[in-house]
Amino acid sequence: MAGRRWGTALVVAALVAGGCSGSDDSTTSDSTAAGSAVTNETAPSDAAGSVATTPATDASTANQPPPATSDPATADPATADSATSDPETAGPGSSAPSTTIDESEGPSPSVVPPVEPLLLSVEDAARDRTFEVEVRVPAGDGPFRVVMFAHGLGTTPTIYAALLDRIVAAGFVVAAPRFPGSAMGAANIDPADVVNQPGDVAAALSRVIEAPELADRIDLDRVAAIGHADGAITTVGLFDSCCRDERITAAVVLAGNASIAAEPFVGAGVPILFIHGSADTVVPYRTGEQAFVADPWPKALLTLGGAGHVTPYLDPADPEFDRVATATVDFLRWTLGEDEAALAEFRRREGAALDDQLG
Repeated sequence: MAGRRWGTALVVAALVAGGCSGSDDSTTSDSTAAGSAVTNETAPSDAAGSVATTPATDASTANQPPPATSDPATADPATADSATSDPETAGPGSSAPSTTIDESEGPSPSVVPPVEPLLLSVEDAARDRTFEVEVRVPAGDGPFRVVMFAHGLGTTPTIYAALLDRIVAAGFVVAAPRFPGSAMGAANIDPADVVNQPGDVAAALSRVIEAPELADRIDLDRVAAIGHADGAITTVGLFDSCCRDERITAAVVLAGNASIAAEPFVGAGVPILFIHGSADTVVPYRTGEQAFVADPWPKALLTLGGAGHVTPYLDPADPEFDRVATATVDFLRWTLGEDEAALAEFRRREGAALDDQLG
C-alpha cells in the first residue's frame, strides 16, 4: 500500500509542477463558448498490479515530449481548450503540496489491492487506428460485467489505477483503451483527435469480446462506459448520432460535456450519472450542467462543491476521491447489477448534492 500512496503523490506533484500551482484546474485555459472539448492532464504513470495474465508495461513514461500547447489568443475554442496553463492560477516558482498519507493512521479506505492489467492490442484497419487496451479483471471465476473507461488528454489508464481498482474490487471488468492521439507517449498528441475516440472505445469493446483470454470471464448483458475530462467528452460522444453504440447500457461522465456531439443522446435511453466539480475551470461546470440538461434520459448530476478538475478523480488523498469512487461503484451496482439497495444508499448519502432524475 505504501507504494501506491507514494505513486499517487508523484502523480499529483507532477500535475502541480506542470503548471497547477497548487490548483488541479490550472493545467489548461478555460475555454469560451460551450466549454473545452479537450483537457491536458499529463502526469507520470502510477504502476498498477494484474490477474495471472500478461502484465501491461507502460513504457510511455520515459523520454516524454512536452504536452501539446496552444495560443489562447488564437486557438479555436471548440478544439483547443486545454493545452495552456491558467494565467490566474499558474505561475513560476510554484511547488507541489504534500499528498503523502500518514501510514500511522492506518490504510486509507480509498485504497484497494492493485490489479495488474492484461494488455490487448487493437488494430482497426477500417479506421486506420492501432492502440492498446488495459483490461483489469477481478479475482474469481466470473463472469463479470464490463465497464469501458476513457482517460483524459495526455494521460493513460494507469494514472487512474486507484479509481479503476475500486471498480474492479466491486466485481466489474474494466477495459481502458490508450487513445492513439491523446495518450501519454503518443507520437503526436492532438487534442482534436477526441472526435475519433468514441470509435476507439467501440473497437476496444469488440476486442475485449473476442479475446480468448477473457472467454467465460465476461458478461455482456449490460455494459457501462465511464470517462474523465477528454474521456468524459468521449463517453458522451458514444451517444451521438455519428457514433451510437447500442451495447452501452449505462454511463458515468466525470467532468465532461457534450462539446463534440452534433446530435447527442439519440437512440434508446440509458441512465447516465454526471459528476462535476463546481470549481472546475478546465471543463467548466456550466458546460457539464448543459449536457445534463440536454440529456432526455434517466439521469443524475452529482455536484462536488468547490472541487476542481483533476485530483477528485485519480488521487485517493483528495477529500472528494472516495466520494467519487463510491458514487460511481454504487451507480454501476444499480445499472449493471440491478442492485436497488446500492441506488438507495447513493441517494441517501448524497442528498441535496444530487439532482436526481433517475426515475
